[in-house]
Amino acid sequence: MQYPGRQNRYGEPIVDDMTVLVDEIVAAVERELTGPVVFFGHSMGAVVAFEVARRLRGSDSLTVRRLFASAGPAPSARRSLGVHLRDDDGVVAYLRELGGDGAELLELDEIRQLTLPMVRGDLRLIETYRYAAGEPLNCPVTAIVGDRDHTFTTADARRWVVHTTAGLDVHSLPGGHFYLDDQADRLVPLLVERIVPR
Repeated sequence: MQYPGRQNRYGEPIVDDMTVLVDEIVAAVERELTGPVVFFGHSMGAVVAFEVARRLRGSDSLTVRRLFASAGPAPSARRSLGVHLRDDDGVVAYLRELGGDGAELLELDEIRQLTLPMVRGDLRLIETYRYAAGEPLNCPVTAIVGDRDHTFTTADARRWVVHTTAGLDVHSLPGGHFYLDDQADRLVPLLVERIVPR
């Protein structure tokens, strides 16, 4: 999914409300897809994918077969750090802590001006999100952790178990919060094995 306000949707207003974003994604998914689907969500996207999967539970045309929750705490375990309320330097400092290939680009003023509204919108969206209790998913959940990610540990990953009746498996890959930047050769086989079991 390409969220509004970035890349080829840069000119569109940023969505900073989870309900609105999930509404838009569900409408797009139901319009474009049929049959069994799996969702992969990284960081904030893990909760977005969970909420979309939960909303699609009653769909006649789609069946969610698995949710991959990457580097993102379980919906019921999320806690706001208030990062979206910090000044620009505070937001940039937080992004530096997370690491990733793009963190150093925020030193460039033009990149910072283009990027920070999107980042602040994402932070507002996830930090104002409040989980509403409901039936767990009836598909398995696979939680994936970067082994050097201080924001999402294997203990955090195990907390996804309350959000599924079909089982949870937890996997650790080398790296920090953005482990997937350079672990595609390990991540893709892990996903494929669970999407198309032998």
